[in-house]
Amino acid sequence: MASRIRSVPCSPPSAYRSPTPNSCWRSPSYQLLHRTATAILEAQRFAADHALMLVHSFSAEDAWLDDYQAFAQRMGARDADADAIVVVGERGGVPLYLSRIRGEERYARA
Repeated sequence: MASRIRSVPCSPPSAYRSPTPNSCWRSPSYQLLHRTATAILEAQRFAADHALMLVHSFSAEDAWLDDYQAFAQRMGARDADADAIVVVGERGGVPLYLSRIRGEERYARA
């Protein structure tokens, strides 16, 4: 299995491309996957009843919303719009939810 994972090419969006060969971690998909796995692991560690992966965006143009929606769909969520909590289902024995909320842009400059 590990050899199959290593052979998968990484093609992050152009905004995340880097001249280094280890730029996969910069892609939105990787960031979302890492945050989601962390939410599940922390819910398990603290014996929480639910896990929530939350993206707090301060983009007025909803930058990368489409990446979040594609990720949520791959995870099994439907209608993953901004400012909504969506049910993904049980992962690692914990019910998982995803959300992407918009923060007021004025706080991003503070």
